Amino acid sequence: MGDISDLDRQIEQLRRCELIKENEVKALCAKRNSDSSDGNENGDSKSCSCLTS
Repeated sequence: MGDISDLDRQIEQLRRCELIKENEVKALCAKRNSDSSDGNENGDSKSCSCLTS
């Protein structure tokens, strides 16, 4: 259940154009990549790279 509240918080921060911690970005990308390997591809594989630029 903690993952969902963390995800909601991170999404809200990003919507407000606020930075999130690098380790949070890595965790989001890892989660996205694991979801993609399950056949839930929702975009190109570079979509997480813009968060670290």
